[in-house]
Amino acid sequence: MNNINSQLALDPQYEVSFITNSFDNNQINYTDSAGGKHTFQNREQFVQFLQEQGIKIDVVHAHSWHLSDHYKPFHTGKDSMDLSTFLKELGSPKFIYTNHSNPTEDLRKIQKFHGNLDYSQLSESEKHKFLQANRLDSFGSSYDWQPRWEATTILCKEQIMKLADAITYVSATQMHEEEQMIPYYSFGHKAEVIMNGVDIGKYNTPETHARAAELREELGIGRDEKVVLYAGRMDEEKGIYELATASERLSEAGEKITLVYLGTNGDEFIKQTIRTAAPDVDILFPERISREERQKMAAMYAMADVVAQPTWGECFNQIIAEALAMGTPAVVSDYSAPGEIYVKPGAALGSQVRNPEDLAEKLSLLLNEESVRASITGKGKELIDRHLNVESMGRQYMNLYATLTKNN
Repeated sequence: MNNINSQLALDPQYEVSFITNSFDNNQINYTDSAGGKHTFQNREQFVQFLQEQGIKIDVVHAHSWHLSDHYKPFHTGKDSMDLSTFLKELGSPKFIYTNHSNPTEDLRKIQKFHGNLDYSQLSESEKHKFLQANRLDSFGSSYDWQPRWEATTILCKEQIMKLADAITYVSATQMHEEEQMIPYYSFGHKAEVIMNGVDIGKYNTPETHARAAELREELGIGRDEKVVLYAGRMDEEKGIYELATASERLSEAGEKITLVYLGTNGDEFIKQTIRTAAPDVDILFPERISREERQKMAAMYAMADVVAQPTWGECFNQIIAEALAMGTPAVVSDYSAPGEIYVKPGAALGSQVRNPEDLAEKLSLLLNEESVRASITGKGKELIDRHLNVESMGRQYMNLYATLTKNN
């Protein structure tokens, strides 16, 4: 959203404001186009404010399914105004929904919480019945929300897609996978793919590379150590344990590896499991880098010899794009959207999902074969320059806005 805003800010015809909901109390936070901040207890108050101020909204661009009425039971339920009415009260602006969800993760969670159920193999009518039986608002007095979370997210997306004038996905793979998740999917005529754009490449400067050298020293990484960096959530489905096992294989083969996990929500149990899987590898868990520390994050990418993302499935994977923008080669699972976006054009090496031996082989290639590194780095730069940059993404969204509002 911030990257889209950075492009819209360059065109004086656009005024951009932000609406966010507090997860805990359903409070609406509104930042107007001049940067002023306002707070409202519900949608009615917000609509009244806009009408009193004479603020007209031409386009609502939603990046979250939390707007949906199906999500309200998990919230406080304070909003009596449903989504359809809310949009009408806003003046019926053009409504765009960008889907950032991960269908492969949804399938895994459904299987986990519903007796190994393979949702993808259900008929359309069976999918519909399953979703209706597992809505969050059907749990009654038993607050067992986890088995109903994925079903509710699918219902939320379905409602929003029905109301939307346009739907965008961040990869073609995600779009095709989502078609299988929503029963009787009928939104293809208003859907298109606009991949994410990254701006971290602007930090690919001598100053950032000098900072990378400082980080290496601060973290106590020896000059002859090769750095493999993982960034992202410290969840099993991100392949964090396979990465540890693969690094141990490299260490056993004589590689001097420092494995850096720059992760979020990593508790001590996760860290200890990683250490146990790679007892002969130097493993570091540096402090999380905030979103505001973009140059430091860029320096982390620059410090690494390889960035690894052995995910079990993703809708895009922003980390790989950012690593490529900084000129650092990457290994990613040759599966789901990363396979489409990065592996197929040769911008990253692809490894088999949940296969530490294959992952170790691919890491070794990037760490030791200069011709492979050069090829991956060159194609990665080409991918960023042509497609995965904020300018390209911004142009595509501005074209979409213009198309939707041309008759207004």
